[in-house]
Amino acid sequence: MILNLENSITFILASSLVIFSPGPASFYVAGQASRNIKTGLWSALGIMAGDIILIIVAGLGVATILKGYPAALIFIKFMDATYLAYVGWKMWRAETTVYEKAVQKKDIQQGFIKGLFLTLTNPKPILFFVAFFPMFIPKDTPNSVFDFYVLGTLF
Repeated sequence: MILNLENSITFILASSLVIFSPGPASFYVAGQASRNIKTGLWSALGIMAGDIILIIVAGLGVATILKGYPAALIFIKFMDATYLAYVGWKMWRAETTVYEKAVQKKDIQQGFIKGLFLTLTNPKPILFFVAFFPMFIPKDTPNSVFDFYVLGTLF
């Protein structure tokens, strides 16, 4: 096992702080869940799917790419800000009603897709997976990619 008990507890606590810290994904899921619990659930699943994709990509070496091309991270941040502005604009322009609308399949699919896109363009999880996970992988590990994915599974 790559982690001893002390490192496992530290990793899980630090991961929990990141997961529960307020951010765009947290606010998005809360907003969707306030409309309808089913849409909120699918939005959360979209965010989790995005995290899985980011863990896989980070394990394959995106850290090296971002280190070599800092403009790529700037582009990702710009895309995230643009998307958040779009979501905010849509929320501001939406009509609010007292009555809950019937949940349609389209709403659920959009919740999943928006949650996925929000996570894939959010710099917080990208930086977290790329910078934080390697701190828990010993330097003399023969298969660091496998260890990275073990941490991803724990996350």
